[in-house]
Amino acid sequence: MDQRSTPGPIGARDPRAPSRAIETHEEHQRFRVIFEQSPIPSGLILGEGPIIANLALAELTGYSRDELRALAPVDITHPADHRATRQAREQLLAGDIEVLTYEKRYVRKDGSVFWGRTTLSAVVDDDGEIEGIVAAIVDIGPEREAAAKLVESERRFRAIVENSTDIIAVLEPDGNWSASDAGTRQLGYPKGFDPDGGVFSLVHPDDMAHAADAMSEVLEGLRGPHDPIALRLRDADGDYHFYECVGQNLGDDASIGGVIITARNIDRRRALEVEARAADRRFRAAFEDAPVGMAMIAFDATVLDCNDAFARILGQDRGRIIGQDARRFAHEDARAIVDDLETIADRPGGDEREVVWQRLDGSYVWVQASTQLVVDEQGTPEYALTMALDISERRRLADRLARDATHDALTGLLNRAAFVVRLEGALTRRDARPESTAMLFLDLDRFKLVNDTLGHAAGDLVLIEVANRIRDAVRESDTVARLGGDEFVVLCEGVDDPVNVIAIAERIAEAVEQRITIGEREAFVGASIGIAFAVEGQSASELLRDSDAAQYRAKRDGRSRIERFDEGMRAETAARVQLELDLRAALHDGAVTVEYQPVVSVEDQIVRAFVAEPFWPHPDRGVLAGDDVRTLADECGLGRDLGRHLLALATSHVAGWPSPDPHASRSGDTSVRVIVSPTEHHLADPAIGDDLRAALEASRLDPGSLCIGVSEEWLVDSTAGATEAMRRIRETGAHLALDGFGRAHASLADLREVPVDIVRLDPKFAFGLSVDEAGATIVAAVIALARALDLVVLADGVDEWEHLAALFNLDCDFATGRLIALPVDGDGAAALLGRPAIPPTKVA
Repeated sequence: MDQRSTPGPIGARDPRAPSRAIETHEEHQRFRVIFEQSPIPSGLILGEGPIIANLALAELTGYSRDELRALAPVDITHPADHRATRQAREQLLAGDIEVLTYEKRYVRKDGSVFWGRTTLSAVVDDDGEIEGIVAAIVDIGPEREAAAKLVESERRFRAIVENSTDIIAVLEPDGNWSASDAGTRQLGYPKGFDPDGGVFSLVHPDDMAHAADAMSEVLEGLRGPHDPIALRLRDADGDYHFYECVGQNLGDDASIGGVIITARNIDRRRALEVEARAADRRFRAAFEDAPVGMAMIAFDATVLDCNDAFARILGQDRGRIIGQDARRFAHEDARAIVDDLETIADRPGGDEREVVWQRLDGSYVWVQASTQLVVDEQGTPEYALTMALDISERRRLADRLARDATHDALTGLLNRAAFVVRLEGALTRRDARPESTAMLFLDLDRFKLVNDTLGHAAGDLVLIEVANRIRDAVRESDTVARLGGDEFVVLCEGVDDPVNVIAIAERIAEAVEQRITIGEREAFVGASIGIAFAVEGQSASELLRDSDAAQYRAKRDGRSRIERFDEGMRAETAARVQLELDLRAALHDGAVTVEYQPVVSVEDQIVRAFVAEPFWPHPDRGVLAGDDVRTLADECGLGRDLGRHLLALATSHVAGWPSPDPHASRSGDTSVRVIVSPTEHHLADPAIGDDLRAALEASRLDPGSLCIGVSEEWLVDSTAGATEAMRRIRETGAHLALDGFGRAHASLADLREVPVDIVRLDPKFAFGLSVDEAGATIVAAVIALARALDLVVLADGVDEWEHLAALFNLDCDFATGRLIALPVDGDGAAALLGRPAIPPTKVA
């Protein structure tokens, strides 16, 4: 039911008719003035009538006073508060109370809502009857908003305190204390825990005095919240943890009434600090004791610090480096790094390069420098850290290796590979006259004799001296190189006249032939020189080949000569190259065989052994045999191949021969069945012993049946090498024979120093037997000495009956030659062994 139609206890008078008592009574007039001019929004409600409002109420609600006269209280009341409004009015009209104050919401004319604190009081007439109600309204919107903000602030503060990772506690003057939930979470104590001895009993004993002093300073106002201390607090398990604590005395604050303490766990920070200090110590130790140089350099190039290794690289004391400008010792590229350190930040991995630094004494040192920026936690560069490694020795080694790659290690001349590159460049640069480029090919004469007599060390000194003499003899623009061994070449460019090249060759030859002094010894060598002039379209290898061919002709025609290449030499070279290819193919295909020259006992002409010789039926040149094949093999680098081939064939043949009739001669029977003479190169090869053993093992031949021939020429020219070769042969169990004795004019006394079993006389001795008595005398002397040295004598070249008769009379042991028998193959030798080569005729 509408409240405005509800009859009330005021009576049945017209509610819009003013009370005469009010209108006429003087007191009522004063009330009206006070009411209307009051700053407190107020309204008078008579019975169920309208609202009689003062100006303040009209302004508060947004209505005019006349508009309010047409409204009932419920019209400006928020619907949610209608019930409360009705209950308040009923309580007041019932007379239970005289004044009633409550809070309710009002609705303004514009529809907005505001909270008002409403005070109701009854208006009574002269008869004591309640005539109306006076309502005074105070806008409490700002007050309620402030209260709400306070509640929210308190709620948020409580949430912060309760959820904070810091422990917040209040210590009251009476010793009571309370702590936030963080204490429970972190220390494990129940909420409200009160340890025996108070809160300070949780402090580590060692920190107790420090905590007490800090609390006294807080109470005296000497320490504020910006002066934290570090303490260890005990948790429920008895373990201590580090906390950073601050205190503030709020005893005068009624809401606190004590000291508020905030404690933050700093275990992690302490661990990080300990780790940081340890890392700093490790860095400092690594910095100080590092084997590589290390320096901290500011961006203005000032050296902030450096270690001893860095100082040693610069040859200075640390004290003289720290504080100095790094550009003082930086050189070129290194100075560029220092000038622009901050750009290193843009380079992944920093800056690393090989640079040159200058030492205190002015010398320079190569350094591998690696520079990186050191930044702080925010990534801001602080300084540059340079690590330096002295690589001077490595650089010297690299330079030496680079030089070794292009230069001969012994003489310092260009080596073959570098010379060929230089020669190819010269041929590319040559002008319209190709002959303006010339090549001199030089091979030393008698150099092998120097090596064998004076040793390889002396030979090296000879090569060094020869290289220096060649350099001095040529023009400054000429290129000198060592191809290897005792071979040298000279490249002459820009030649105006061929005569000038010949003059250069003559100066070289003259210089090389001069005596060379090595300690207290002297050496003499010569030079065979070949000259070739470039022709149009010729390659470097072809020009080298032509000059080598000319040198070969000079060597062949008597040594220590100068020969100029001509087309005939090219043909000779081509033929020689083809012959080398043919020999290589013949050895591979087995076309080179062995023929056996019978060796008979002079006493009875029974075949006791054979001399094995290489036999090569060339399809174009006819038969090549003996030393011709051996010399060719050595010249084309097939000496060892031929030697192994001869050993394999001879040992396999001999192993299949029947045992000879053991008929004793005056000198005693020898077990040797075959004599094999390897090439000189094979004899000089350290693998000669291995090759012998391999052949003997493959054939299962008794080593005593094999004899290896060593030529007298090679023995004389290669004393040291021959001695070593004979030692290796002896170790296999094979015998040794001295071939061609008398050919190289070895003295008879030399036989005492040579560990041979058989002496093979040069064929010229056999020829001398039929010429004069002197020849017979020499042979007799050799045989007598051989007897004294327990050596067997074999005479080669016995072609006449007179030779054989003379040898018989001189008591020679064995003989071989065309008179004895012609050479046979392996099967023929097997049939002839132990049989008479000629009828056994008594020689008178």
